[in-house]
Amino acid sequence: FFFNDTATTEIYTEQIVGSVRCVQETDAEYMGNSFRNISTEMEFQQWYQDMPFITKWTMTIIVAVAGLVTFGILPPMWLVLIYEDAIFKLQLWRFFTNFLVFGKFSFAFIFKLVFIYFGLKNLENMYKPGKYPEFIYLILVNGFFSVLFSTICDEHYFCGSQLTFALLYIYCKKNPMEKVSFLFGFIVSTAYLPWAIIAYHLLAGAPILQDLIGIAAGHSYIFLKDVLPASHRMDYLRTPKFFERFVNKYIVPKILGSSNVYGFQGQFPQPGGERQQQQPQGNAFRPFQGRGVRLD
Repeated sequence: FFFNDTATTEIYTEQIVGSVRCVQETDAEYMGNSFRNISTEMEFQQWYQDMPFITKWTMTIIVAVAGLVTFGILPPMWLVLIYEDAIFKLQLWRFFTNFLVFGKFSFAFIFKLVFIYFGLKNLENMYKPGKYPEFIYLILVNGFFSVLFSTICDEHYFCGSQLTFALLYIYCKKNPMEKVSFLFGFIVSTAYLPWAIIAYHLLAGAPILQDLIGIAAGHSYIFLKDVLPASHRMDYLRTPKFFERFVNKYIVPKILGSSNVYGFQGQFPQPGGERQQQQPQGNAFRPFQGRGVRLD
């Protein structure tokens, strides 16, 4: 547009420049928010990828099951542990799926998910990579104890909370001096963390029977695995050799993403952490052999 009036031209020019500046600032703010969102997404992806293998997939499956249950796609009754259906109708998956149900999406579900992440992740970091067979065997044994004690107390339909508390209890017993931030910023030693959680559940009016069952399962494992072998030299929970070979051959390579798990050609470390040197056999040539001579 062309204006004969100089003042009018200056006014319209200032309005146009101001509009352009506002558009530029809005675009810059939008780009900044976009980059922040991308950065947050990348941080979440990095956090998810950095999880230990078993912890990552356990939490993924638990969240997926909770989503299916929340939206009514998967009835919980298909997953519950009912002995009649599991044994007589051969619905054997119920012995495993009952550990994966923690209810629908809610604040209580998030609370449980935090403790699953804390206990399972820290335990897995203690046992990886050379002790994965023992770690997986630990989970199986505590799952058995959780079902056993839950059956005695008639709480066996869903045993995920009991197993979670058992794993949390074991980690706290093995690392009693670690400091953790509990609710509302309270600092608690891991030696007292299970009891702090029980106290919180009591104050919140939540049932504590599942927590006590978890403590019973975890303490049974600690007693049979650590206390009894040290006092009476009886290790009833030693990882079976066939189970160790199976895990090292079929599971550990997939966990670490390579068949050459420990940097050796298909061999796993011997007790003591080092490979035993192979002694020459027969009449093989051995350099520098001969009778030793003392140098005075």
